[in-house]
Amino acid sequence: MTLQLGFNGFRLISPVSVEDCDIVLSTADYYLGEAERVRDNCPKGQPIWPIVFALLSVNAPFGATCKAYEALRDEDTNLLDFWSVLQVIRSSHAPDGVVSYPWTKAKWIQTFVDSFRHDGVDFRPFVTDTDYRSYLQVNVKGLGLAKASFATMLVNGSADVACIDTHMYRLFEGKPAQTAVRAKTYLRLEESVRTMAYRHGLPTSVAQHCLWDAMRGIRTRLLP
Repeated sequence: MTLQLGFNGFRLISPVSVEDCDIVLSTADYYLGEAERVRDNCPKGQPIWPIVFALLSVNAPFGATCKAYEALRDEDTNLLDFWSVLQVIRSSHAPDGVVSYPWTKAKWIQTFVDSFRHDGVDFRPFVTDTDYRSYLQVNVKGLGLAKASFATMLVNGSADVACIDTHMYRLFEGKPAQTAVRAKTYLRLEESVRTMAYRHGLPTSVAQHCLWDAMRGIRTRLLP
């Protein structure tokens, strides 16, 4: 059995099949609503907070990431300097752990904020989601392919990209990733998600969220 009863009727517990994905993706109404909420709430100017969330989430548990993010959201964006960000990250504890590499991430966030505040780099989405993802990889230190995809999905809740992290890799390949997922493998697995999404008339990012949460047996919001 690859499915068991879970948070919304199903939980994926072994390598995925097309039939299993079809069942899980049939529960996509919640995530379509989340995509609409993210789209409605996305800042009209620079998408600061979605990108900050993506940076915090690198190699970090989801609950701890949310805790740090919510604490930072209470800060004035003009006060997002290295030491204030570092203090918030270090003090953010959640049941699933803490945000890893606080010093590095505080530096990443400071560099990101400075890049549009002082250097005039424009982070508003443009043209295609894949082009925007590539732009983030180049212009936001700390965002690799997976997390640049994640940031794109947070800026545009209906993005045509997927975040192929260790959970998604294990879902499709049936084994944990030993190293970072190589670009060629990443794009192949992303295309699998995209194909499944199109079969159901769903955005790729929405299908990915369905599969990701089903793999972990929980339901999450796309952006707190």
